[in-house]
Amino acid sequence: MRSFSLSTQLRDPAASAAAVKNDTFDEPASEDKTVNTFEDLKRFGLAEDVLVHTISREMKINIMTDVQKATINEALAGTDM
Repeated sequence: MRSFSLSTQLRDPAASAAAVKNDTFDEPASEDKTVNTFEDLKRFGLAEDVLVHTISREMKINIMTDVQKATINEALAGTDM
């Protein structure tokens, strides 16, 4: 299982470009990959179960703010932030 290991590819432009060119991201090809909830992070393998559980069940935060949604999705798309 992969956690935020994708972030290293996003921080390293050469690795990110290679991953895009070689399609080495571990996500399903046919699924909409827009992250709108913390559960989406778990569903796409971007966060560990314990992290999502803590945020959604213990802290009772289920919906991301507009800023969180925008920045996470932009970062996952490879946008330099």
